[in-house]
Amino acid sequence: MAGQPGFHEATEFQIKSRLSFERFLGPGLDGVRPWFICIMIAIHQLQSRRRWRMVAAMFNLVSLVIGFFALGGAILGFFPFFGWMNWAVVPVALMGAAFGILSRADSGRRLNSFVLVVGIVRLIMGGGIF
Repeated sequence: MAGQPGFHEATEFQIKSRLSFERFLGPGLDGVRPWFICIMIAIHQLQSRRRWRMVAAMFNLVSLVIGFFALGGAILGFFPFFGWMNWAVVPVALMGAAFGILSRADSGRRLNSFVLVVGIVRLIMGGGIF
């Protein structure tokens, strides 16, 4: 086999192509795929632009949902004696901003940044308690 012309090119093509590499190796023991093949398939699926755009849009949607949840807590934290609630709002808004950074759209990131600033300013105004 090794002496056949084109053998090395065909093997190299199979290794470079992720899906054909999976077919080349086949399933592991007991019909279960090895973990590295599953990772390679996941990377291949994420690299397609269409799926990455959908994932990025979902990150923005998650960021907006977290941001509106944190905004509700920040509004409630503006009432007297509810200022302590901003101690929970700030980390939630920070987590929402992290999801917003992963997306292409700015709306989730901006909303969470606004809530983050409002929560920190309210904590400073109330001395961290009121």
